[in-house]
Amino acid sequence: MEVFWTGIASLFKGDANLMAHSSIWMIVIYGLAIFLEPIQSILKNKNWFIRGIIYMILIFVVEYMAGFVLDVIGIKVWQYTDNLSIHGYITFSFAPLWFMAGLFFEKVRIWLDNVSKVDTELSYE
Repeated sequence: MEVFWTGIASLFKGDANLMAHSSIWMIVIYGLAIFLEPIQSILKNKNWFIRGIIYMILIFVVEYMAGFVLDVIGIKVWQYTDNLSIHGYITFSFAPLWFMAGLFFEKVRIWLDNVSKVDTELSYE
């Protein structure tokens, strides 16, 4: 995700090579999304808008906590500087993105669940 956004940003800066970057720390941070799985199960019968709002809030909480913890140990993976940022760890300008990302990853999880069910039904005789 990080590489995609920084690559697109480079295009808007005139770099047709779409050079992008990220940090290895982001693998760990994005890996925390696994904790959304039980929440997705709880929310599955709720309205899509409510689910999106809850995912967005949870992503903001994790992003803030990760930014804070990394900052405490002297690591700055990101620093938001716009008027909607809080301590540089999160920015509310990302609210629509996190709302849609939560709903998107919900669909990915459903797809993966269906794929794994098909795989376990195969016979290896």
